[in-house]
Amino acid sequence: MDSISAKLREKYSDIIIEKKSQDENDLRKALKWLDENGYSDITILGATGLRDDHSIANVFSILDQDFKFEVRIITDYGTFQIVKDKIEVASFKGQSVSLFAAKKNVKITTHGLKYRMKSGLLNHIYSGALNKSISSSFTVSCDGGNILLYTAYKK
Repeated sequence: MDSISAKLREKYSDIIIEKKSQDENDLRKALKWLDENGYSDITILGATGLRDDHSIANVFSILDQDFKFEVRIITDYGTFQIVKDKIEVASFKGQSVSLFAAKKNVKITTHGLKYRMKSGLLNHIYSGALNKSISSSFTVSCDGGNILLYTAYKK
């Protein structure tokens, strides 16, 4: 909250939970607080703001921690969400889909995507980007860690 104006800080003082540490940004502080306080399903709006570096940091913040809750980031163009074990996603033919893994040992299996994976590994964090859905739904499962799934709204 180091960038909030004094006027807004005063206006919302009754709902602000201040964590002074500068080791984490405000989103990561909020996510940790939500996890510690038993929340189970989180949707984040406005996390991709006006700075590309801030956007990247916020998107990958949801992959960095092993939160107990389900979390997704809604952007102007699509949705980022974590796949912990297996997920089935409602889709449409031609929908852009990307997979990102911070750890190289995560085995990924997909069904319903143009470029299928069967216990495949992503050699680089970006190696699972730029895929496409080929049907009205697809599944992604992972073993050995979490991955980040991005689905675009339009073809």
